[in-house]
Amino acid sequence: MGGLKRIPRIAQLNRMRRVLAFGVLLMAAALPRAASAQEVTVRVTIEHSQWFNCDDGPFGGPPDIYFAVTIDGNRLETRDNQISVNIGPGFTVNQEFSQRVDISRGTIPIVIEQWDADSGATGSDDQCQISATGNELDLLLDLTACTVSGEVSGVCDVTLESPSFESLEFSIRVEEPASAPGLNVRCIHDPIWPQPGDTVRITADSLDGNLGQRLADRVEIWVDNQTNPSVNAPGFNSAFTAGPYTGEKLTYGCRIVDDGLVAWTGWRTVAVGTSPLTEDYGGRIPILYTGPRSSRLDMVFYADRDSYTSSNDPQFLTDVRNAIVNSYYTEDVFLVNQDRMNYWLAEDTGRADTGCEIEAPRKSWEDAGIILHTDNLRDCAKNGVFSSEPNSFRTILHETGHRPFGLADEYCCDGGYFQTNPFPDLYSPVAPIFSLVTCAEDAVNVGRTEADCRSFVEDVPWWFDNTWFTSDPASDDLMVDRGRRRALDNRRIFWLFDVCRGSGC
Repeated sequence: MGGLKRIPRIAQLNRMRRVLAFGVLLMAAALPRAASAQEVTVRVTIEHSQWFNCDDGPFGGPPDIYFAVTIDGNRLETRDNQISVNIGPGFTVNQEFSQRVDISRGTIPIVIEQWDADSGATGSDDQCQISATGNELDLLLDLTACTVSGEVSGVCDVTLESPSFESLEFSIRVEEPASAPGLNVRCIHDPIWPQPGDTVRITADSLDGNLGQRLADRVEIWVDNQTNPSVNAPGFNSAFTAGPYTGEKLTYGCRIVDDGLVAWTGWRTVAVGTSPLTEDYGGRIPILYTGPRSSRLDMVFYADRDSYTSSNDPQFLTDVRNAIVNSYYTEDVFLVNQDRMNYWLAEDTGRADTGCEIEAPRKSWEDAGIILHTDNLRDCAKNGVFSSEPNSFRTILHETGHRPFGLADEYCCDGGYFQTNPFPDLYSPVAPIFSLVTCAEDAVNVGRTEADCRSFVEDVPWWFDNTWFTSDPASDDLMVDRGRRRALDNRRIFWLFDVCRGSGC
């Protein structure tokens, strides 16, 4: 027996659309298209759905829903991020799936499916009915015109529905990517959390592949409207002062055009003051919001209550901005994936103390909590939260390696040691010979050999051998001495960003 038929849900839709509008998912895109030789990012967002003909039978109850979206042959799914639903008119989804595609492909296929996990008498997944004609929605996307055809006809950046059946609501967007070969964009605003009546200064930098300055044909800053950029000039950088702002949000993005290549930050939304929108996220203030939490790494800054007066302490706000610019925005991996990260402030304060005593009321959806403090103490990561002094930018990056990326310390001999799967950077000491074999076998996967595997013995005794192995170097390494990202670090970091493409953050 399937789900109930559709009934009016005006209040629910209004709230959903307010939240989606906050995430700029419903804004019409009027940006120029990228050069014909460049990749673009295709985003498919499932906004709302119902379930039909895929429940667990008369005694099994409602289904555990997940979605699968195939973009130009690349299948992404959320089986590990299921939605438990009840009998009723439907449910909000707000899950985004993205894939980079060469724009010269012209027209690409997109397939949308909805499934119930582990349902049916045999325990196999059941596919839900999402259109009048079957269990999948087959679409064609024209990358240049940004039009949709197939079982549904329409245009990008508006809500579309599955035909006749009207059980599924979704939207499709085609965007220029956050980077191109040899071209990056760095963009930030100040103050990082504007208050009503504030003006906001936005700066944009054109960077090359090594994050040095690159003279660009155009450095553009787009603010609030999407008809024309507020700034459009050649150079290494640009700046624009917007406002003053009296509403609840500011929306902006930065775009670099040079030699036929384009790098675009994507639209960012910034809360202005404490607005009703902040309540939607449980007292978390979006200061750089790029899209749905399930497809973004959500980094939440906490003010240490012994170092700052509150989350709107001017010094704390300055320190947060500097931390973003001088840690994350100095690393290519975070600029390349800046459209897959959200940054927030917590209205609640936290506390960091010696001995890895960390206190922060982290919410389940936060991928990492960051307590900034001014005390002189050894920083660490614990229970999804890490601490750092505000100007210790390499410490922020090292601790970010722990959380959210799950990297272990690679130094001897009093760090945090564990083996995270998949793609560990450290191999557990079940027995030295087996750990060495595992390290050697995996070293080949990152272009190394058994000779690159090194070991150390941690100070804390175990009931079994406590010898750990890694093939990353013993110095100038992110997880050793806050140095460069190395092969094992990069593999794990890029893997998690890739998981985010399928709404699995």
